[in-house]
Amino acid sequence: MVRSTDGGVIATCKGRSQHHTIAEIELQGLEHELLLARRHGISKIAAQTYSCNVVDFLKIGGTPPW
Repeated sequence: MVRSTDGGVIATCKGRSQHHTIAEIELQGLEHELLLARRHGISKIAAQTYSCNVVDFLKIGGTPPW
């Protein structure tokens, strides 16, 4: 979900993942949300996740598994 700075919803997306691990599913969801934000002309973001694996993956600049 993409929100404004005051918490209002700008856009959402939904989908189904073919991945099997929670980290892969969360990474794919984050990718979809980033692309959605870009389509709405949003250039600055703050992202949240509870997955340490996702945070570690982003820190090292890994390549998505898809």
